[in-house]
Amino acid sequence: MMLRFRRIVAVTAVLVCLVAAGIALAAGPLNQPKELTPLAPPITESPAAVDAAIDTTFTYQGRLQQAGTPFTGSCAFQFSLWDAAAGGTQQGSTLSFGAVAVQAGLFNVALDFGSQFQGDARWLATAVQCPGDANYTDLTPRQQLTAVPYALSLRPGTVVTQRTANAQAIHGYATASNGIGVWGQSDQHVGVYGTSPGGQGVWGNSTTGTGVFGASDSWAGVWGQSNSASGVVGRSSGQFSGGVYGENLANGYGVYGRAANGAGVFGKSTNWVGVYGETETGNVPGVWGRNTAGGVAGRFDGTVQITGGADLAERFVVTGERAVTPGTVLVIDSANPGQLVPSERPYDTRVVGITSGAGGVQPGLTLVERLRYCWARVELRESDAVRPELERLERAHPSNPAVWVVLVRYHELNDRADAAIAAARRVVELERPTGFARFPEAPTTLGRMLLRTTATRDEGRRLLHQLVLEAKDPVDAAIDLANDYLIEEENAQVEAVLVRARERAPDSKELIRGLAAHCVRMFEPKRAIELLGPLAQQPPTDPAVEYQLTQAMFLAGDYAGTLKHVEVLLGRTDRSPDERAELVELREWALDAKRAGKQLWRLWECLAILRGHPSLDLRCQVLAKLSQDKSPVVAERALFVADRTGCTPLRVLALVCRLRRVKDPMPELEAGLRDRQHEVRAKAAELLPKVWGQLADRQSRVAMLSDLVLGCMAAEQNSYAFRMMHHAMQALSGREVPLPFGACADPAQRREIVTAWRNGR
Repeated sequence: MMLRFRRIVAVTAVLVCLVAAGIALAAGPLNQPKELTPLAPPITESPAAVDAAIDTTFTYQGRLQQAGTPFTGSCAFQFSLWDAAAGGTQQGSTLSFGAVAVQAGLFNVALDFGSQFQGDARWLATAVQCPGDANYTDLTPRQQLTAVPYALSLRPGTVVTQRTANAQAIHGYATASNGIGVWGQSDQHVGVYGTSPGGQGVWGNSTTGTGVFGASDSWAGVWGQSNSASGVVGRSSGQFSGGVYGENLANGYGVYGRAANGAGVFGKSTNWVGVYGETETGNVPGVWGRNTAGGVAGRFDGTVQITGGADLAERFVVTGERAVTPGTVLVIDSANPGQLVPSERPYDTRVVGITSGAGGVQPGLTLVERLRYCWARVELRESDAVRPELERLERAHPSNPAVWVVLVRYHELNDRADAAIAAARRVVELERPTGFARFPEAPTTLGRMLLRTTATRDEGRRLLHQLVLEAKDPVDAAIDLANDYLIEEENAQVEAVLVRARERAPDSKELIRGLAAHCVRMFEPKRAIELLGPLAQQPPTDPAVEYQLTQAMFLAGDYAGTLKHVEVLLGRTDRSPDERAELVELREWALDAKRAGKQLWRLWECLAILRGHPSLDLRCQVLAKLSQDKSPVVAERALFVADRTGCTPLRVLALVCRLRRVKDPMPELEAGLRDRQHEVRAKAAELLPKVWGQLADRQSRVAMLSDLVLGCMAAEQNSYAFRMMHHAMQALSGREVPLPFGACADPAQRREIVTAWRNGR
């Protein structure tokens, strides 16, 4: 039986899908042409419905009538989407439902046309086939799908694309003090991206707060980029406000600019100052210029006007006991070249100038010689080397009293005729005992940074790390930083810095040699040989590389190769007497080691175990056994490792004895290594007179004792240090003397006393 008069009346849209255009569409009323009776009951949403994620499906509800009477039963439905009320093009595919329950004329279906809603108008066509119908019956007219007033939220992951002429495409508004109008987030890329052909891609505006705010834990808070104009533009209409304002709450830069070939920071003004700098600290310049390559730090193209004073002054070191006040006449100090002293007589022909500030006339421009300094690790040894100026003695090395760490003035010897020192050799002289250390081939950046009033050692390291990672040539910065870590024996940091720098400069000879030296210090001579071998084969032959390779071969047990290289190096005429003496000593060691044979290999195997072994008792037992070996090479290395694997007073004493070239108390060393409790101090105290008698002069005794006391204090054996000092004072004076600082609890004061002894006071 045919249903001649069917009608469908749309009731409501229960749930509306938000599509890509950003608007929500609902099903409109559907019916036969004869009659249209739409029903629209109110929509209610629970909080759970608001929070739930939605897709592109929406619910369509209608009413089916037969001859004006609501139909009850089961019918088949077909739904299709079109871009016009009549004719047009179908959008997407037809949705078919085989058996839809109809109760008292009402039915519900879930329609999902996918991504067919992009903001353009859409019409829904419906066809129905009930029991007894031969075909589907199209219900006309098509029903237009219209938008609801607003949506509660967008479907997560929805991409929104829309155009607007003069209004806001997206408008977000938050009334709370901590609310966010528009929030964008991305795990790997851009959270919010805006683009405009002729206007602003992103615009932020605020009456009293921040127009645009960006924050990042590890990168740029706000990033701007442009191919032909400014990446970031800041503008302000306030009289004392900045167009761009940068602030750093730590010790970094408020505003940092960098350019490959242009100006890092450029300032321009129509009616006032192009670049203005100001500081609130008295001894810090308002504007600071520095050239890390040694070139011009500041240049002025025009007239330079100075309003802070009228004098042109230059800084000098002034000696003498007389106080220097403004107006003091200064003359050349003949006893200290390069320094000045107050004049003591009238009509002095050595006058250089007067101290600035007299009569209230302050210096307007001060010339300063920025001296170059560096940290140097100085191995003590007897020498009659030249004695350049020692700027400042810093401290003894904490774990080895035979090593001094000094902050020294960088000095270059070009005019010396002394045959023991080659031209351009960098040396530093220690007063007591005498000795010298070679400097790096370039002044250290860290040394210069340490002289800045605002820089600390940590700040210097941070800046050097930045240079290693970013500088065009990271070699100098890497060598400086590695040397500084080496002073503190932070070996892991030394290797990390050199390896990172080699990634950027793989062919650098300085980095290869530095890494090879580190490998030797860490008892990895084979690795050092792998690094130095290709370098030694490159013409022309570098004697320094050859010597370093020879040392590595010796440590690796290749004594035949060591002897061969030593003879080649001794045959060169460009070796200084000092270097030749080192080569002769190395040759004797190689010959002795070749005779020792298995014992030396046993030592190196033990070293490989001891280096990473946590048990101090095991290390002491192995070293005690090695120290009894008849080979002086084995005994020497055992003492060296004893110092590196646990600094007790007895081990320090043994090492100092070796460096002072006096007889080593081997049996007592063995006993002390077995028993490291209070008996150690007693045994060591008994040993001191034996060693003391082997030192002929007072200077050697004081120097050895100073090394020993400082080493004991570094090992926190202060009571033992007191006893050593007391014994020395009695021995030197020949009478009973009280303990000089037994009641002194301040470690700094104790070190002052030790330093006074070292300086012969």
